[in-house]
Amino acid sequence: MFEQVEGVDYTDTYAPVAKLASFRLLLALASGNVWLMHHMDVVSAFLNPLVDEVIYMNPPEGIEWLENSWRKDNALVCKLKKSLYGLKQAPRLWHRHIDTFLKTLGFRSTNSDSNIYISNTADMIILLYVDDLLIFASSLSHMQSIKAHLSEKYKMTALGSAKQFLGMELNHIQHLGIE
Repeated sequence: MFEQVEGVDYTDTYAPVAKLASFRLLLALASGNVWLMHHMDVVSAFLNPLVDEVIYMNPPEGIEWLENSWRKDNALVCKLKKSLYGLKQAPRLWHRHIDTFLKTLGFRSTNSDSNIYISNTADMIILLYVDDLLIFASSLSHMQSIKAHLSEKYKMTALGSAKQFLGMELNHIQHLGIE
């Protein structure tokens, strides 16, 4: 049962997503410049970040064998080290985690949409929608490079050329006929 209390167990909860207007603008930009547009999904995204505060949870059934040292106020508890799905802080922690990583790769978020990342060194843009990424790139080498970096850091599902996103069907002619 969920027992976190706002203001006591958590303060900030959010899952920032790219604006629909930004998505449409990037589709137009990709079409006008004949850029590649690939879709990637982060597998179990919310399990990646470390927890930045002290959080205890009741252990799941079946691990009663834990030592007595795992007791707090005479109750068996687990102290979280990493985020979990269902944790109110999980979306915020995930966004901060991937934001930091993308910035180490030379991307910067835009002032108008914090979930649009522009490369400082290449013709490449990433749209972040919670754990889904649309990657726009002017060349196959740029696309392969960023996908490799993302796959080294996170377990990813590479969905290839974007065919559907946010319930919309995308029909995009790929640069140089490359899928």
